[in-house]
Amino acid sequence: MKDRLRTLRKKLGYNQTELGRLLGYKAATVSSWEVGAKIPEPARLLICSLFNVSRVWLETGEGDMFQQDAALDNSERVKRLAGDLVALLPKKERRAFIDSVKELEKSL
Repeated sequence: MKDRLRTLRKKLGYNQTELGRLLGYKAATVSSWEVGAKIPEPARLLICSLFNVSRVWLETGEGDMFQQDAALDNSERVKRLAGDLVALLPKKERRAFIDSVKELEKSL
């Protein structure tokens, strides 16, 4: 995955500092990923969502770098990312998050 992350970063035209800033990580963290440290699941989801990258390509190198559903607008990408991130939460925290969102919707 380390080589694919570097390839993607260069294709997008970012240095490690810029990519880290977009993902909410330090340049040193991006650097560590590019030399073989494990990329955490939330970071992988964010990379795929923000840049329309195929998760299969990022994780295995198979298929195309970018997803074919490029026609999705940004709001749909954000919805998908939010759903993916919420799914990573432990069951109890996920339920609390969903309940909080429902309460927020009621107040709008």
